[in-house]
Amino acid sequence: MARTLTLVVVLVLGFLAACLIVDPFAESPRLGSGASEITVTPQVDQAEGPALVRADDAESSSAAERREVGISDGIVLRCVDSVTGAPIPGADLYLFDPTSAATGESSQAARPVDHAIAHGERVRSDARGEVVVPRRALLAAGVAESRRGYAWITDTIGRVSMDISLGPVDELIVEVVDPDQEPIGGIEVVIVGWGRSPFMNAREQTFLRARTDPETGRAAFDWQALEQVAAGVVDERLTVRVDRIGGFPTGKEVDFEQRADGPVQIVLDDVGAVVVEFVDGHGERLAGEFEVLVSGWGHPFGRGSRRTSGGRARFYPVAAGMDLSVTTTERITRGTLNSLAAPELGGSLVPGQELEVRIMVDCDRVTGRLVDGDGQPLGNTEARVFEEGELRRFAPRGRLLTDAEGRFVVPASIASDVLTKPMAEQCRIVVEGPRGGLGREATVSIEFPDDGTAVLDIGDVQLEPQRALVTGSVVDPAGRPVPFARVSLLEPGSEGRWSSVDYVDSGANGRFVVPAADGFAAQAGRGELLLRAEAPHVTLSEPLAFAVGDDVRLGLARSHQLGAIDGRIEVAGGDDDLRYTIDAFATEPNEDQRSRVRSFTGNDGSFTLYLPEGHYDLEVRRDRFPNGHTIARIEGVHVESDRRTADPRLQPWIVETRSLALDLELADGSPWDSRCAVYLFMDGHFAGAFDGQYGRIETEVGLGRTDLWVVPEQRSNTTLAAVVIEDAPAASTVVLPPRPQVRVVFRAAVGDLPEYATLVASLSLEPPFAGPEPLRLQGAKTYEFPYESAPFDLPAAGTWDVELQVRGRKGAIVGSVGELRHFDVESGVEGVQTLTIDVTESELEEVVAIVSGQ
Repeated sequence: MARTLTLVVVLVLGFLAACLIVDPFAESPRLGSGASEITVTPQVDQAEGPALVRADDAESSSAAERREVGISDGIVLRCVDSVTGAPIPGADLYLFDPTSAATGESSQAARPVDHAIAHGERVRSDARGEVVVPRRALLAAGVAESRRGYAWITDTIGRVSMDISLGPVDELIVEVVDPDQEPIGGIEVVIVGWGRSPFMNAREQTFLRARTDPETGRAAFDWQALEQVAAGVVDERLTVRVDRIGGFPTGKEVDFEQRADGPVQIVLDDVGAVVVEFVDGHGERLAGEFEVLVSGWGHPFGRGSRRTSGGRARFYPVAAGMDLSVTTTERITRGTLNSLAAPELGGSLVPGQELEVRIMVDCDRVTGRLVDGDGQPLGNTEARVFEEGELRRFAPRGRLLTDAEGRFVVPASIASDVLTKPMAEQCRIVVEGPRGGLGREATVSIEFPDDGTAVLDIGDVQLEPQRALVTGSVVDPAGRPVPFARVSLLEPGSEGRWSSVDYVDSGANGRFVVPAADGFAAQAGRGELLLRAEAPHVTLSEPLAFAVGDDVRLGLARSHQLGAIDGRIEVAGGDDDLRYTIDAFATEPNEDQRSRVRSFTGNDGSFTLYLPEGHYDLEVRRDRFPNGHTIARIEGVHVESDRRTADPRLQPWIVETRSLALDLELADGSPWDSRCAVYLFMDGHFAGAFDGQYGRIETEVGLGRTDLWVVPEQRSNTTLAAVVIEDAPAASTVVLPPRPQVRVVFRAAVGDLPEYATLVASLSLEPPFAGPEPLRLQGAKTYEFPYESAPFDLPAAGTWDVELQVRGRKGAIVGSVGELRHFDVESGVEGVQTLTIDVTESELEEVVAIVSGQ
């Protein structure tokens, strides 16, 4: 009781004392001034981080007092001067949650303050230098003019407050140079020491990491971070070093006594580079990604691991004159990874040399001939390959194509960036029959050698007719057959649901056959399989039980009269590969028409589309193109019910293509060595999107006008903007411009944001052509006025739309206010362009209404 009474007295006295203090810092902080600033005038049409408890400038209560009266899950952070110990009001604090989305190894950040600024949530200390934050693991960094500091909020049990000391910037500068004193950029510098643990003996650990600047070759480490690390290592001794692949590291001991003697210089001598490329048997580089390890013989350290980019990886620095090995990591996601060569380089690398290592990927090839039951070859036939025991016909392992004599060759393939065997040791080869009918199949056994370099001839593969599991017909309520309906085979799933395990299509007469497989026959015998039919423009049939060998009738609830479009694709100049996808789009869709109906061509290029009456635009995509975009288009094809349309433009449809090859470069003429998203437009219509690989766009397009919108991916060291390529030529070089830099300024003439509310500027940019989704990003956020964000990059120049969104007390977006604002952001402008957002009184009222409704 006495303890409780004492606490009450302390609280009352503290509250009275706080009421007598006059707040000299009540004025809102002013906006900072940038070195170069361009103001962008908005075109107004009348227009997730951790949940924080902010200690805003209140009438008379400090952050600690407000915690005592209700914020039981928070802790008070107090910003103080590192020299005088005086509180620092109005300091910016950045709170980073290490359990949030991946933003790098925060515990190994060489400059924790910069890490928190880049990835954390911003708050501001009150007139007493205090702010209340959640009681959980956080990295808290404070900035006040030229003073900086940070603290890790970890063990807070029983604690009410913590101090963060802010002082002048104090850093250890490490400079990496070559023997000629030329700076070396892009080198990782680490801080290591012998760590101590109550559960194990001391061992060497890496505590901090930084990468040298590309121009100066320098890296910086915060002395406060170094001191905290040193307190937990043996003898409080740390070493700054650069690891050399295949050799001993180069480094120096950190001298905590001599901080003002200039940068610590590390000279990298006796090093070179190793470039590893993966090629096929013809010497062509493989475009897949492989994991490569370059290491030395007998050294427990000095290993370098990389993933190839476009089949290529560069390793630096590598110790010269040492015995090295190049190996690959077997990452198996599907199939078996063939054995790859692991060359031993010996001591062949000399200082300053860039040694190229080419690894040839040899792979098995399976060859044979498909024949029917009478031994006659099945020429120009496509077959699907299934691993034995795999029942689902829509998930084959691969496919093979025969020539005119029925012969085939199946090489190993790069699938999902992993080299796989071409066929399983036990597999089924299936040739599909006509729609609604049975095909042929055979089971084969293959013995693969251990070296993975053989050409295996399995001879004649005789395909026998498939057996029927169940047959039937699909009809509408009037008993008329429904052609090309999807008939699904269902099995019981979790929570009483049924899932599709296989499917077939009904033929032109509505008949279908489900091929038998040992597993399906056993399930059907136990009553564990059902049948269900569906078709375009109709409702599903009710699931139907069946027995092996039954002939069933699946009725659809309603149907619309369909017409048909017949056509045939021919390629100008001739082409043996005529596999195409045909898409039909209704020009004026109604309730009977889907937005798109798709069909595929046969081996002779012919196709049929069944559609409700109306007008359609047809597009053709070539299946074997990896980019899968539209290469030809015909508009205004009319379909009548119960009639076959014979549009002369489709009899035949002559498709002509041309090659397109563009090289992407930076402004200095160096190649762009990363990926980019490519949006393709044909004659003003969106034709599809694909990935441009490693500085080159290469594909086939139609003969009409082709426009491209190229959006490079963002890299940590290079930020390039999107570019529009109009009427793209067959071959050219495209220079990618730098990304424009902007900052957002929030202002409000009247009023302020309510407590717990954050205003977020959500930016979006419509593509230069209709079709793709807009580019979107969250540009800046604030909980006070005025506020100026740090500069950030935009992926493209153009007119950006800004929507004001509201983030509530739990950190989630809970609504938006006002109307869109529009800002013209220019390309090629030096300095930072400013997007000024004047928040109106009515918009602030909307924010209050949204937050109070939570």
